[in-house]
Amino acid sequence: MSFPIDARYVCRGRRPLWLITAILCSCLLYTTGAKSQALRDVLTYHNDFHRSGVYSTETTLRPAVISAGFGKIYARRVWGQIWGQPLYVRNVPVKGKLRNVVYVATSENMVYAFDADDRSPNEQTPPLIKVQLGDPVPIPINPDDNFHTILPSNGISSTPVIERGTPLDPQSGTLYVVADLVKDGGFHIFALDLGTLSIRLDVAVTATGGPSNSIRFDAARHLNRPALLISKNSLIVAFGNGPSNIGEHPKYHGWVMAYSLPDLVQTGTFVTAPNAGMASIWQAGGGPAADDAGNIYFMTGNGHFQLNESGQPDLADSFVKLANDNGKLMLVDWYTPRSRDVLESCDLDLGSSGPGVIEDSGKVVGAGKSGILYSLDKETMGDTNNKGRTERAYDKRARAQWIGEPDCTIGQCFRIAQNQFPPMASHAQQGCDTSGFPYGDSGFNDSNWQTVVDSYPHVHGTPVLWKMHDKSFNLYVWPEEDYLKAYHFDGQAFQTTPVGSSAPVGAAVMSMPGGLLSLSWDGHDINTAVIWAARPNPHPGYVVGGPAVSVFHDQQHFVGRDKYGDIWDSFYVRGDAWPFQGIKGWQFQRINTNGHPAASDVAVSVFSAADQQHFAYLDSVRRVWDSFYVRSDNSWHFQMINTGGHTPVGGLAVSDFHDQEHFVFRDAAGRIWDSFYVQSADQWKFQQINTQGHLAASDIVVSVFSAADQQHFAFLDGAGRIWDSFYARGDDSWHFQPIDSHGHSPVGGLAVSDFYDQQHFVYRDAGGRIWDSFYVRSADQWKFQEINTQGHPAASNVFVSVFPSTEQQHFSYIDGSGNIEDSFYVKPNDSWHHQQLASHAHTPLGGIVVSAFYDQQHFVFRDNAGVLWDSYYAQT
Repeated sequence: MSFPIDARYVCRGRRPLWLITAILCSCLLYTTGAKSQALRDVLTYHNDFHRSGVYSTETTLRPAVISAGFGKIYARRVWGQIWGQPLYVRNVPVKGKLRNVVYVATSENMVYAFDADDRSPNEQTPPLIKVQLGDPVPIPINPDDNFHTILPSNGISSTPVIERGTPLDPQSGTLYVVADLVKDGGFHIFALDLGTLSIRLDVAVTATGGPSNSIRFDAARHLNRPALLISKNSLIVAFGNGPSNIGEHPKYHGWVMAYSLPDLVQTGTFVTAPNAGMASIWQAGGGPAADDAGNIYFMTGNGHFQLNESGQPDLADSFVKLANDNGKLMLVDWYTPRSRDVLESCDLDLGSSGPGVIEDSGKVVGAGKSGILYSLDKETMGDTNNKGRTERAYDKRARAQWIGEPDCTIGQCFRIAQNQFPPMASHAQQGCDTSGFPYGDSGFNDSNWQTVVDSYPHVHGTPVLWKMHDKSFNLYVWPEEDYLKAYHFDGQAFQTTPVGSSAPVGAAVMSMPGGLLSLSWDGHDINTAVIWAARPNPHPGYVVGGPAVSVFHDQQHFVGRDKYGDIWDSFYVRGDAWPFQGIKGWQFQRINTNGHPAASDVAVSVFSAADQQHFAYLDSVRRVWDSFYVRSDNSWHFQMINTGGHTPVGGLAVSDFHDQEHFVFRDAAGRIWDSFYVQSADQWKFQQINTQGHLAASDIVVSVFSAADQQHFAFLDGAGRIWDSFYARGDDSWHFQPIDSHGHSPVGGLAVSDFYDQQHFVYRDAGGRIWDSFYVRSADQWKFQEINTQGHPAASNVFVSVFPSTEQQHFSYIDGSGNIEDSFYVKPNDSWHHQQLASHAHTPLGGIVVSAFYDQQHFVFRDNAGVLWDSYYAQT
């Protein structure tokens, strides 16, 4: 298991900082379109208004050059999340000098202009200029809200667009960007001067549309996710669904708006689903495309497609074509697959990716979550004006006969995405109730279609359309859980089997959203071409601490922090308990650090009395922070833990004891401090743990001995002696005792564990032998034993765990060869056993964490690349 967090040029999370990483392909990941090749500018999403994704004047980056050295060159810090594509412009007059500039916009409504030629390794290198356009709209964490991707603010979430003037004039270049502002809870279009980022125009987005302009644009229910487009001197802005509560989905619409340039006067609007609502335009950030005549093409998401008697269609899960007549937007044509009701019912948006235009051949192409590529004649997409043909194409009998194969009624369509990732390809991942489908079960329940529903072959990145020669094209696409693939187009039709694939080099892995692609070449020699991919890295090497493993109700959590101090939690839900009842499978979340990155390992603790799960850590100045989840109201909270002015040294221990939650640390002098909350009194308390003059030289181990109703604070002093300060709840008294190590000096840390009526204090010595000093309460007797390592001395700290379902106690560790060793005792037959756990050639770094989850026992470790692995035993 790993944390699939990394992206090619965006490497840092949440408020307040993100990173832009300039890699070897730097400014050429996304470059210019055909109209301004000589300038090598990146003025719009996917390089041009056709959305080809191709840069045709690259003379430096060739396959041989890249294979000789590929990697990060430099990084820059910004404030906020980066959802739009960075843009690149050459020869911009900034502060009295012509410069090559990278423009970046963030979710905090920040716009930055960075010097593209400044390769300083200092990540704090300031931008040439920056501007904040206003406070962004916060995204509330609502238990009924499924919009948790953009957090904590939604300011700018689309790719801006740049106009350099006609003819080109470096002095008059303008960057257009859409930002959501808290001051009036609405979207604004800003025109910014390229050289100064000063605001030339600020226009609030308001609109009406639909029949008799009866629908009013509601900013609170919409999101400007699609990239901006300039077509025929009009700025095209599109919207889809924003944060809206479950049950309110029909209250949003897909919107397209046109504004004249440069004065930003609204000239046209179009609503995708005026009758039923929905039919969002999001396209995973891809922009609407345009052809040379100025017609606009986009793809819509879920909703109910229908044609009413008045001729007003609700264009859900459709390709849509609008004419742009001097900024007036008019519906010209559309194409809706016969599978549209399946797409709606199974949440398989057609518009999960954006379209591209092959102007030479008059085609518009695109693919969505179903993994089918549609290639349509852009002049006869669906023959909207011929009602009879429309009815025949979409009648109930045709839908009932459909058997899950690609469902063309016009044009060409074929499957380009198939789940190749075995853990997800073999079983259902997305629920879809196919019973009671109004048009009959034939086709809808077909096994071919269920494979699509179950396997997540989603396409999110707009495909690359590369014209190699006259009437010879390649299309490149990288779906989720699939390989990067190429399909050839001869000017009339696509070859339906791939002509190239990244398999097995680019393994198919769980990698939402798949690959976002572009291509560079010199425009003449196809051997100079390079396909560039930005994709979540399944093996990012981000985990530098931990892991921590925790069980909370029917969830098992695997937690680690990355090198930036962000905390990540990959957890499995059995689906037995609220609020995940019925939702079974893996989930992934980033734990809110509220701008205080973690500098220590994360201590994950369950506070049972309050039904809370806590993620506590130290920051770089050794303050203690706690991000915790309250199950009763399904809410997250964040708090600073009082340290009483004492700076923690080493790690943090968190423990619950009855109605108390304890946060324990030692200071530089070796004193032990305990900040704890008492739920029954709703009160925080602070105490020094009595060490009777024996100062702690190791991290503190806090343990609860349930059979005796005691809480123990154990540690090693500077001489390697083991001491234990403990509280007995039965007589409300504190005690202090030395733990006899029988002359064997502990090395590393200490492990404390209770097992039935026994409490164990376990450590290793310098020779790697494992010793266990334990107390048996029923006999009121101390015992001492060496744990059998069968010739595999311990090279890591020992982790002691109890596997309740089999009544076993395990002593697990890493040996000098990196093997996972486990010596365990089985209580029912009073026997000892030893086993070596399979690590599948992944060498553990540091120690091991062992956790019991129902009838499973998990042995979790990280390797030297920072990837987390889990070797586990399932009893049943």
